[in-house]
Amino acid sequence: MAVRTQSIEKSRLGRLLVNKGLITDAQLNRALVESHAAGQRLGEFLVAGGLISEKQLNQTLRRQKRVRHVATFLAMLIAPFQPMMAMSAAAATTTTATTSTISILSRPASITVKEGQSASFSVTASGSSLKYQWYKDGSKITGATSSTYTIAKTATGNAGAYQVKVYNSSTSNWTGKAYLTVEKATASSTTTSTSTATTSTSTSTTTTTTQTATAVEIVQRPLSTTVTAGSPASFNVVATGSGTLVYQWYKNGSKIAGATTASYTIPSAASTDAAYYQVKVSNSISVNWTGKAYLTVEAKVAPTPKLDIQVSLQPVGASVFAGKSHTFNIAATGSGTLKYQWRKNGSPIANAVLPYLSLSAIKLSDAAQYDVLITNTTGTVTSQAVKLDVAIDRSAKLSWVPPTTRVNGTALKAGDIASYRIYHSTEDGAVEQVYDVSAAQNLYEMSGLVSGKHFFAITAIDTKGYESDLSNMANKEILTGL
Repeated sequence: MAVRTQSIEKSRLGRLLVNKGLITDAQLNRALVESHAAGQRLGEFLVAGGLISEKQLNQTLRRQKRVRHVATFLAMLIAPFQPMMAMSAAAATTTTATTSTISILSRPASITVKEGQSASFSVTASGSSLKYQWYKDGSKITGATSSTYTIAKTATGNAGAYQVKVYNSSTSNWTGKAYLTVEKATASSTTTSTSTATTSTSTSTTTTTTQTATAVEIVQRPLSTTVTAGSPASFNVVATGSGTLVYQWYKNGSKIAGATTASYTIPSAASTDAAYYQVKVSNSISVNWTGKAYLTVEAKVAPTPKLDIQVSLQPVGASVFAGKSHTFNIAATGSGTLKYQWRKNGSPIANAVLPYLSLSAIKLSDAAQYDVLITNTTGTVTSQAVKLDVAIDRSAKLSWVPPTTRVNGTALKAGDIASYRIYHSTEDGAVEQVYDVSAAQNLYEMSGLVSGKHFFAITAIDTKGYESDLSNMANKEILTGL
């Protein structure tokens, strides 16, 4: 019956905290299991874990007590209507507000100092855009708005209970109270002396100081961490309490042999070490458990090798006539075997896997951007892209050697030649042209020729107007669009 009553009390307290938006249903369920395993009260466990402050706990406990009395009174008044209310309750929907949380990671600890010494309290919390306000005995301390509050020189009037509210624009959290004790610098001593004519009695009185044993308090709990396989992983706890503190670490609820100090380290974490860890801290009068700290072990990823391909010669663009040939070249160095893949307008060219690309009988459709991918085990490098322009050659260049004899075999001097005559025609007979050229020339170029086969012959004309026979016939074919 006692266990059931305690479970009901925990459920009532937890539901009030959920309805106030201080914790979520998931946090409540998890806290119920872990507090039971640790042998702690639900409220103490939530405060120690930084999920709520002592002030929030006390306010909720007072509300729980009021609700319990009201619920008992209402049950007596409306007992005949119990079935109807049960149906109504079954149809009701509970909405839990979700708020952004502030977690107290390290709360201020109680301290004792001699009068005139300095005293300092500090808090560590997690959350966004945090602000702080310190209080003494429930009253706001003017100007105490940072995560640390320090009294440079203490006096007896500074003794009291200190706590800090940590807040942002959407929520707040309170730490528990930390007590400052200010002791006198020296102990007082009283001596009484009484004398008579016959006896002499001397009496002295000595001040006696009595220390009060204190329970274990978790000041800083171990934090969850993520490491790479093979790396060390450490958990630490900071606790206070009178006497000798005894530590025992647990993994997934099982005791870890030999883990009996304030720190626990795994020298080289493996995937099997991934778990939750917590530590039990005890002294002669109490036991306290930290919340769970989770260790995540990520697989080690092999480092990516550094790209070592160096291009020393880039391909060069060109302009060529259709029907001609052209070769692109690349020169590169790098570790291992270099592989090449030439591309045309970004698309791979079949079988073009050498450090050069040769194009023959070039067509107009070969005009494009060309580059090459160079690959080895360290990665891939792309050369610069170069352009190949392709045009149709519509010109003809003629050259000849001046004749030195006449038909009858007599010598023909250079000064005897007055001019040359070039005969030009096409295979289909559409062109019949004659060009007279100075005797000083032995080269002649024609341009703008139409597509088709062209024929050329030359004669020499002497100073007397006599014309030689036609030379050998030369020809050139002007290509059509390819």
